Amino acid sequence: MNQRRSLVLVLAVTVLFGLFVFSASAKEEAGTPVFQSPLPAPSASAFFSNWPTAPVGVNAEFTFELWLGAANFVPGLAGAEVYIGYPANLVEPVALPGQPIATVLPDFFGVPIVSVNEITTWCPGGVSPCARLAVAGPPQTTRQGAIGRYHFRPLVAGDVCFTLLSVALADANGVPVTNTVSSPLCVTAIDLSHTTSGLVQRQGTPATSNVGGGTLGCSRVKVSTSQSALTDATGNFTLTISANTFSIEASYSGYLKAVKNLSLPADGQSYSVGTVRLLGGDANGDGRINIQDISVMLSEFSRSSVPVLSAVAGCTGVDDPNDINDDGLVNISDVAITTGNWNKVGPTVWP
Repeated sequence: MNQRRSLVLVLAVTVLFGLFVFSASAKEEAGTPVFQSPLPAPSASAFFSNWPTAPVGVNAEFTFELWLGAANFVPGLAGAEVYIGYPANLVEPVALPGQPIATVLPDFFGVPIVSVNEITTWCPGGVSPCARLAVAGPPQTTRQGAIGRYHFRPLVAGDVCFTLLSVALADANGVPVTNTVSSPLCVTAIDLSHTTSGLVQRQGTPATSNVGGGTLGCSRVKVSTSQSALTDATGNFTLTISANTFSIEASYSGYLKAVKNLSLPADGQSYSVGTVRLLGGDANGDGRINIQDISVMLSEFSRSSVPVLSAVAGCTGVDDPNDINDDGLVNISDVAITTGNWNKVGPTVWP
């Protein structure tokens, strides 16, 4: 009997001790704060993005973007002013004088308020010129996105480098924000100019009886990139064209213009744009052949020894547009060419 009482007593003490330990442990855990990792430190950065990875052609436009990054900022990043330096002797912005240098993008601030967007000579570190962009908008605590896209074109072959000269960031309280700035980035410019050749013929020229000495020379070939050339006495021309996509136009006094749109690969090779035949009869130069052209032509009908531009070396003389076939005479041949193209309008298609 005593042993049984002792065993019951031991069990009771064990249970009570277990309950006491469990209760104390629970109280200890309840009173001990749970450890949590601290939030990452606030950070901000400015950097170039969408940078061209392949070489670009001289005079060919390329773009890149300026991005901002913010993380864990309270009350939020709300404004930025950035100066970008570039070598003006190697590259130029694709922007009209007095126009903004950058296309402002909403990827970071949403719809920002643009304060300054210009090319300026007041640049940090005495670098000149530089591109200045200042934007402000709704505060951003954690975000990454573009604030501006820049358009430039190289002037010569070589490496062209862009530098973030200065980046000033401010939070919603106007407090300056410490930030990291990316290193200068460079793009390689190469000469991808095309040597482009072709043949411009003119209907009726040179005339069978070419008393005026006219040739197929002196037709004007003009490209949308501002380059131009004159055909030689056989109608051939050669142009060095810096762009890959362009339009080319051929013209001569008394003829409808002809136009061709081209897209050539960026390989710097030589190409032929083929042969075009200009249609005659546009004596008054309004781009259409009609009764008005016949009227001015008949006013000089049977005239001889008229000036012929293509007969003059260097194409420095003048031309009489009523003498369509450049034979030095205004006669039935010119009228026949005109009536044969009746109601046609220019520019015609260069095949």
